[in-house]
Amino acid sequence: MGTALALAERLPGEAGAVFAEAARHAFVDGMGPALFAGAGVTAVGVLLALLLAPSRDTNPTPIKDPKDPS
Repeated sequence: MGTALALAERLPGEAGAVFAEAARHAFVDGMGPALFAGAGVTAVGVLLALLLAPSRDTNPTPIKDPKDPS
């Protein structure tokens, strides 16, 4: 984005303003799909973690303290 705006400053007349506006729109328009892709990758990662992570025992056997007389 910075490079495009720097280049737009060097273009003569109205061409620079048009180029800068097009660069801004392209940047913002690209953010939506990128955010959706990131959200999709995150959702898949969470799903895989839930499916592949080892399950926890709901009734664990208590570990007896060797110093406990009971």
